[in-house]
Amino acid sequence: MSYEVSGSGFSWQVVDADGAPRGKPFNNNYSAQECAKRFAKQDQIRTRACLCCSNDFKSEGPHNRMCPRCRQMSEGMM
Repeated sequence: MSYEVSGSGFSWQVVDADGAPRGKPFNNNYSAQECAKRFAKQDQIRTRACLCCSNDFKSEGPHNRMCPRCRQMSEGMM
């Protein structure tokens, strides 16, 4: 899902693709933009199977395909 920031002056709000407000209003654009980025990142987190051991883990997105245990083991081998 995509998120946008709307508002001006001292009232900024993160809204989703349907235009519904998400979270609390902010008093500056920068804080609202950072919150929108966090919402977008949270939406990408899902359970995936590790490419090495096939165990399920919470992945941050399609770039994150190895569980923390297997990633740590592979980094130790280098």
